Amino acid sequence: MNTLNLVGIFAEEKNVIFIKKYLKNKLNDVEIIYFTKDNLENFKNVKFETILLINKITNITEKIEIVKKIINNAENIMVNCDIKENIDIIGDLKINGITFGFNTKASITTSSIQENEILICIQRNIKGVKNNIIEEQEIKVESENYNIEKNAINLMASVGLMKLYDCL
Repeated sequence: MNTLNLVGIFAEEKNVIFIKKYLKNKLNDVEIIYFTKDNLENFKNVKFETILLINKITNITEKIEIVKKIINNAENIMVNCDIKENIDIIGDLKINGITFGFNTKASITTSSIQENEILICIQRNIKGVKNNIIEEQEIKVESENYNIEKNAINLMASVGLMKLYDCL
């Protein structure tokens, strides 16, 4: 089964809207799919290159087996590790796992948040989708007319995706 350039996102709609808007014209050749309780069945046999797990999956717990199947079929997973339930869901999967969040052990976190900028820190080497190694580094992101503090987790996820796909 060939891997498509698909990124599936488990998140609240407002997070997906922000990420899609932020990544527009920055993440080429990648289609972002927003998973909802109503569309999960349609994707249970689709192989995603990357799954992004941002918020706690509360609205689709009755379909957790489908969620696990989608995740298990992916090549990479990026997980907000500030939410314990997210870590429990991924368990001991054999895929490239990348954590992000405010947790000091996260692969991608922040080293500074100010009113108009955020420093996103990659704390350990990460394997990219082209089997390249993304080395430890800090990335400065300046505000593009949005609230940095309110969107810090979305920015960590977005920058992580851009680095994963070698677009930054």
